[in-house]
Amino acid sequence: MQNIDTRDRFRLALLIVFALLGVLTILAWAVTGQRAQFEVPTLFFGATSMVLLFGFF
Repeated sequence: MQNIDTRDRFRLALLIVFALLGVLTILAWAVTGQRAQFEVPTLFFGATSMVLLFGFF
């Protein structure tokens, strides 16, 4: 296993935070079924998280 430097740890932590926020946001709005006007920004946020995921790795 390679040694992970501080910058990679920060990237990974940031990625995990974005991914969790995206998933939790989508789940929360899917469960409530309300605030339909926020569906597009939610999907955009989820897509941005995926872009960050593939951008880091």
